[in-house]
Amino acid sequence: MIIRQATIADASAISLLWEQMVKEVYPKFTPNRKWWEKMMVALIESPMVQYTVVVAEQQSEIIGFIDGLVFPEPSTGKIHGVGQHFFILPEYRHSSIAGRLYGSIVGHALKKKAEVLEFFCLPENIQFWNKRGYGLIRCVMRKEAQLCTTP
Repeated sequence: MIIRQATIADASAISLLWEQMVKEVYPKFTPNRKWWEKMMVALIESPMVQYTVVVAEQQSEIIGFIDGLVFPEPSTGKIHGVGQHFFILPEYRHSSIAGRLYGSIVGHALKKKAEVLEFFCLPENIQFWNKRGYGLIRCVMRKEAQLCTTP
């Protein structure tokens, strides 16, 4: 098992995992894999954004990934590292892979001087994060936007 920072060449394989993640978590959604892939590549290439993707690779196949950003957060006056997506193929779950991916992305964030670490997670994964010292600070509410006919 290899844990490494992703490259642009990995974008297609990672986007397939991202699509599988979305379909697993939100079966009613219709994910736009190509759009996400383009955004991932643009973020990796951007000199203005500190974005990292870390992959787990087994026999030259990417079987999991985690990604995140590091940026200054004005509300706290600190540098935040924020993990966005975290997915491992079902047959590789409940192993050391999640912890190794987590450790690697945290290492990248700390090298970039992150002072606060945050991760988006699903309710069923709260225990994973609690074991690592994280606490719930907010939740996300979602609603489909309605087209406005008046300003």
